[in-house]
Amino acid sequence: VYSSMKDMVDHLVSICRKNNFNLVFKPHPYDHTLNMCEYSLNDIIYIEDASMDRLINESDVVVSISSASEYKVLMYDKPLVQVGLTSLSGKGCSYEAKTKEHVEKMLSLALENGMTSEQKENFLAFVARLLKRYLWDDLSERDFRYGISI
Repeated sequence: VYSSMKDMVDHLVSICRKNNFNLVFKPHPYDHTLNMCEYSLNDIIYIEDASMDRLINESDVVVSISSASEYKVLMYDKPLVQVGLTSLSGKGCSYEAKTKEHVEKMLSLALENGMTSEQKENFLAFVARLLKRYLWDDLSERDFRYGISI
């Protein structure tokens, strides 16, 4: 959907300005390519050190290109707008924007509807498939076993 992180942030800033939304941006811990000096404090809230769990909990919707955090977003029953291809793509767990022009519509739907019951069911079914077929039991001490046994 986007050619770069800058392309995504620029587009999200314009959507947020138009709709009077707040944009909180947390870069990947190892990505320092975005020059935040290009944005005014009115356009973006830039956070490097906050806990992802806290940010997700306080967000109305999360937009992600590709991150393991997408699983956390869905575990917290928060709506996710995907703008990149991940293992969640096509699983019906999120709002998927296929083009740049589609992002604003998906963002509006996510804000309006939240994480739907169908998305929740699809996410649970997807995780169940992963645990049944692909993810190994790590043998850590716990009461409930899950994953493929060794």
